Order: sequence, then structure tokens, then C-alpha cells
Amino acid sequence: MKYPKLLSSSVDPQKLSLTVKGVIVGAIPVIMFLAPLFGVNLSDGILNDLAESVGNVILQVGATVSAAMVVVGVVRKILVAVGWKKVK
Repeated sequence: MKYPKLLSSSVDPQKLSLTVKGVIVGAIPVIMFLAPLFGVNLSDGILNDLAESVGNVILQVGATVSAAMVVVGVVRKILVAVGWKKVK
């Protein structure tokens, strides 16, 4: 994945900058500290449920993208086989 210059690593532009990763990791304790001030209770159970939910969403999106790629690939193969689409 290509990141914008500001977010990309100076060593490998294909990777996220260590500075950005540090900011993201550092924001988590700040959010956990400030949450009770806004009336949000972030107990261990809630955090575990949130992490599990995020994991499930990532798996579902990955499965959906994978299925779409398979369908597009099969349709394209069929169209090329019957001659409705020309190969470049």
C-alpha cells in the first residue's frame, strides 16, 4: 500500500511511518484516561468485546473482497472464453 509522503516511512515508503504508529499506540492510553471524564466506562470486558468486534469486521471485509475478486475473475474468464472480451 502506498501511503502519502507525510505518513510513509523514510526507510520504506510502502510502510507506515514509525512516528505515525507511535502516535496511534500513544493515543490509546490517552483515550482510556479521558473516557471516564466523558461518562464512558471502558472496562476490560468492553475493550475485549470491542477488539473482538473489530477483528470480526476485518475478517468479514476480507472475505467479501475475496469473494468479489473470485466472482470478477470467473466472469472475466467466461467473457474471454466466449469472445465477448478481447485480451489486451
